[in-house]
Amino acid sequence: MSDLSIKQVVLQTGLSIQVSLFILKPEDAGVVERLPMLFVLPEGATVGQLLTLSGLDGVSQNTFFAERAVAVFGEIAQIDTVLHNLDRVEILDRLQFDPMQSRRRRALHKKNPPKSRKRL
Repeated sequence: MSDLSIKQVVLQTGLSIQVSLFILKPEDAGVVERLPMLFVLPEGATVGQLLTLSGLDGVSQNTFFAERAVAVFGEIAQIDTVLHNLDRVEILDRLQFDPMQSRRRRALHKKNPPKSRKRL
């Protein structure tokens, strides 16, 4: 569905949803400091259509999904995930490490702390 057809569907049917698009980066620490982009889409619109409307073409979307993650209210979404009214769509950077492995490493470190070094 192109930008024009999305607008035509909304105008013809009158059935639309409003979606907020947030772009989050690790340095934001989960705190949103930028205003979200708001989009009006027809009912049944997908994440892929939202990304197209935001300026990301189909070829770029495949690369985009390989490098970053998209979530709807914190749940990982795919390109064909159907959006609903007032959904919060988040574009996230990929994790640099696995949180579960980090927890295990911290627990092991707490259980077996490193031996202190002698000071001279």
